[in-house]
Amino acid sequence: MRFYPALSLMFLVPFATTALHAESEPHVAAAPPADLRQLKVSGYGDLQFSYLNYGANRNLKHGAQKDSRLIFDASRFTVEVNGLYAPYDVEFTAEVEFEHGGTGTAKELEYDESGDYQNDVSKGGEVSLEEFNLKKSFGEHYSLAVGRVEVAVGLLSQYSLPTDYLGVQRSETETSMLPGKWTEMGASFAAEYEPVQFKLQVVNGLDSTGFSSQYWIAKGRQGRFETISGTGLAGVVRADVTAIPGLLIGASYYYGNTSANRPQPDLARTCASVDLNKVAPCGYISAPVQIFDLHAAFQVAKVRGSAAFIQGSLGHADLVSERNSRVSNALQVYRSPVGSAARGAWGEFGYDIASLVGLSEKHRLEPYGRYESYDTMFKTTANVVKSPRSQRRVTSVGVAYAASKALFAKLGASQRAYGDHELNKEGSIDLGLGFIY
Repeated sequence: MRFYPALSLMFLVPFATTALHAESEPHVAAAPPADLRQLKVSGYGDLQFSYLNYGANRNLKHGAQKDSRLIFDASRFTVEVNGLYAPYDVEFTAEVEFEHGGTGTAKELEYDESGDYQNDVSKGGEVSLEEFNLKKSFGEHYSLAVGRVEVAVGLLSQYSLPTDYLGVQRSETETSMLPGKWTEMGASFAAEYEPVQFKLQVVNGLDSTGFSSQYWIAKGRQGRFETISGTGLAGVVRADVTAIPGLLIGASYYYGNTSANRPQPDLARTCASVDLNKVAPCGYISAPVQIFDLHAAFQVAKVRGSAAFIQGSLGHADLVSERNSRVSNALQVYRSPVGSAARGAWGEFGYDIASLVGLSEKHRLEPYGRYESYDTMFKTTANVVKSPRSQRRVTSVGVAYAASKALFAKLGASQRAYGDHELNKEGSIDLGLGFIY
């Protein structure tokens, strides 16, 4: 991938004087800017193979039926490019993620066709630009990144590589309550005074048409359309402490309104005098998302683990649920009731036995255990019926192997149980393979 043409426009002013005095060489390809240093390409690949003892339809009376299925998945392949313009202390980051080897479409809202949604096959695959930002450093302690940045909530914002966590898959608690690897457009200010690190972010808010009983706000990340709505913004505050070697403890808080980011203004307030020349003349019904999380991660010699607690709330969840039930099928969202609050906790623990089986220090062989408990409808409004399917407990055990933190293989077994004992439990055996470069 080539980023030099776009970046040269962004840095046109610093190079303008030089460009005016340069001789024209129309037949010679332009070289990378001389001030670009430390260009680096990195990323990872993750393959997953699973045996499932349950069927795909979980909406039956007693949950999923018993079955025997094999699932193969080219889960993720990412490419990240980093570069530093040393004289200006400006760094750029661009990360592209390919998921599941599938195909995808972008959507357009066609007002010429009764305000319906139309598919525009312009993306040509399930490919997303996860990060794309410029970061300016100010001395040793401060930095400011602008563009698509990681939202600093939960553990996955810092521990998303397959070797960062022990399980075959990322935490189900985080990926069912929050967007997986959560990135948004905005600005991120960081301050670091060892052993404390702070982040303050302003980013675009979520689109509440994607909220659901099964995934709470996890599918509310914008991306179904070609552009991102920033009419409703969100703010994030995060602090992490690393006072004890090998131990990170932190917390984060997120607040963002969502009503104005819906594709149509169907959460606009009604008022006595309507100005037909203005969208939402009386403003929008407030439907803010608030999230608070506590998290910890540690690695001391042969022992490592991580844990997180997440609590969230959604204002006017009853109105969001009612409006979502009426959106077009073409939008391809769940259209299910949304909880006014969600809560979850998870933790995993592993111990390295590589030396016990004769492997060198370049290898880690870690039997592990993980437990998760979360409820995406922890609280509901009076007119929303709470479903026991939203309460889930997942127990996993397995072994994780890594060679020089570059090659990895994981084998695990898990069982998922629901809030109602009459709902069938679901079991799986999972194998993960991959590399980091």
